[in-house]
Amino acid sequence: MKHQAFEHIENALCGLTDFQRATIKATCARFTSAERDGGRILVADEVGLGKTLIARGVIATLLRQRLESGRLAPPFRIVYICSNLALAHENVKKLAVFREKETEHWVSSPSFGRLAELGLAQKCAEDEVLMELCSLT
Repeated sequence: MKHQAFEHIENALCGLTDFQRATIKATCARFTSAERDGGRILVADEVGLGKTLIARGVIATLLRQRLESGRLAPPFRIVYICSNLALAHENVKKLAVFREKETEHWVSSPSFGRLAELGLAQKCAEDEVLMELCSLT
């Protein structure tokens, strides 16, 4: 049986251009391959070509892969590091895989507020929570 979130995840991937989809595919392959080379990648291009949409696509694709494998816990933790608070608030909305009511149901509030806390164990989330999205400046 498919998880109820699959439809919303697929909606987050709609409307992407071919080069954005190719970047998402390459990024996810790098994150999930056995030889990850540290699991890091930099996506850089001209202003306005959709780096934030690519980031949302990567989040949606990796979340879909987790659900397909049956891994629901712990929640998928996404940390968005940004240069200023105004931009962080704006881009967190653009990164959202789920909208409105679905966000309340499947996304938890950050369990930390400082970069140094990333290494700490995650608190136990509610049963239905799929991901945690935190923006740090």
